[in-house]
Amino acid sequence: MILKLTAVVILSLGASCQASGQSLQSTPKPESASAAQPEIITSITLESLQKILQSMGFECTRDRDQKGNLENFFIFQAEGYKVVARTPSPGSIWLYNVFTDDVPLETVNEWNQNNNFNHAYISREEKLLFDTDIVVRGGVTKENIEVQVKDFRDALARWARFVIDHSRPKAPDSPKH
Repeated sequence: MILKLTAVVILSLGASCQASGQSLQSTPKPESASAAQPEIITSITLESLQKILQSMGFECTRDRDQKGNLENFFIFQAEGYKVVARTPSPGSIWLYNVFTDDVPLETVNEWNQNNNFNHAYISREEKLLFDTDIVVRGGVTKENIEVQVKDFRDALARWARFVIDHSRPKAPDSPKH
């Protein structure tokens, strides 16, 4: 009786998942079928991130510190803006730009209220940063990293336009007769 009840529960669960647009996970495929699956990246180094960005066509620059050691970041250009790339841990990527414009906090807040996945903020050093985090811990594909980098590049261009549009003096109201 328990076996029949279990089968009924599984069948009804499958039917309710299909009705809601969800599907049950199938059993893993043999290794030969998984050969076409993309590699899952669960940790990243600065060097491997740099290779991914270079394969996307970004020119990356990594300087050396005063002791001759490679810096713990590299810089690339995105829509004409310098972006710093870091891997603060093997499970994450941090991309950011430092804006030199003096932007009112109200403008920063307005951007953050209406946009997701990237943030504008004023750092402790009172610099205006625009950034995003890409989490690789748990597993992502190279394509996923590329998509998120492109999304950040596009958001950076929108942010710059947003700042420019909000820094223009407003036209005076026309006199009312």
